[in-house]
Amino acid sequence: MQASTGVLLFRAALVTIICNDGGCDRKAVIRPVATNEVLKRRLEEERDRLKREIEELASQASVMVGLASEHDAYGNHLADEASSDTFEHEKLLALENHLRGLLSNVEDALLKFDTGAYGKCERCGREINAERLEALPYASLCIDCKSKQEKERRRR
Repeated sequence: MQASTGVLLFRAALVTIICNDGGCDRKAVIRPVATNEVLKRRLEEERDRLKREIEELASQASVMVGLASEHDAYGNHLADEASSDTFEHEKLLALENHLRGLLSNVEDALLKFDTGAYGKCERCGREINAERLEALPYASLCIDCKSKQEKERRRR
């Protein structure tokens, strides 16, 4: 019979378990699961990074608006240039809006640390899996509720 391998969560570490005919043996500690302090620090760093990126995009967008106005003033603004400038400007605005949404999620997660609600699913109230929070520290739904939400969204 072939050995089977599984990954289980024991307190603060992921552990590989090898099972075969002779039973199961603990083989190796892969890595510790991030603590709430580590997750909070990552969220704070992400908040700061997102704020810097949003400022940079806003600056780029205002430069583009200024250049477009300058082209219009000279009357040499060809249709191709106008549509290209508009497209680039809209791209910057879309990216800025996306980053603002992420920033909102990160700030909501940081507020949950203060209220003691961090790591709890907003939909069912259960604890969000530590591995999910490590991968996505601003997750507000457990994986089951997120899957249900995505299925509901696709049906619409």
